[in-house]
Amino acid sequence: MADLGELVDLLDLAVADAAGVSTPADREAAATIAAALRRRRDYLGSAIVVAIAGGTGSGKSSLLNALAGEEIASTSPIRPHTNEPMAWAPSGDDTMRALLESMGISSIVDNSSMSSIALLDLPDIDSIVDDHRATVEELLPHIDAVIWVFDPVKYSDPTMHDDFLRRWSATSASSCSR
Repeated sequence: MADLGELVDLLDLAVADAAGVSTPADREAAATIAAALRRRRDYLGSAIVVAIAGGTGSGKSSLLNALAGEEIASTSPIRPHTNEPMAWAPSGDDTMRALLESMGISSIVDNSSMSSIALLDLPDIDSIVDDHRATVEELLPHIDAVIWVFDPVKYSDPTMHDDFLRRWSATSASSCSR
């Protein structure tokens, strides 16, 4: 089996050879994926990045605290509350720390109980603070998995599904641009 570097090189070759037989947009998308994979290759390790994402006040930070067994993330009845992403990452994993920092995450709490998962507490995607959603949308392509947390009463209408989840589920199915 070829290593990731060889596979990315083959993808670059395929993109170059596709001139004239595929659209510029398709070639650009493939080149973007190859570039993201090349950047990610520098951070390969055994831990995966799992984000806790969802609406304001849905319990994302509380879920992280419950999983940690202690207060890792700040909680508040005031909405929105989480303004910046924070990570609970494996202690001593310098590669994971470098990856998280390359993603713009500066708040990192050491996790000595789970050595293979870095959990991210993300800002909300639906508050009055537009930067929150933009931050989440910027990070999602670099995440291995997402735990979506929603209030079933708040999201009984199709807005969240049609406006946000459908778009990102289609993106994650067609991209591996971590």
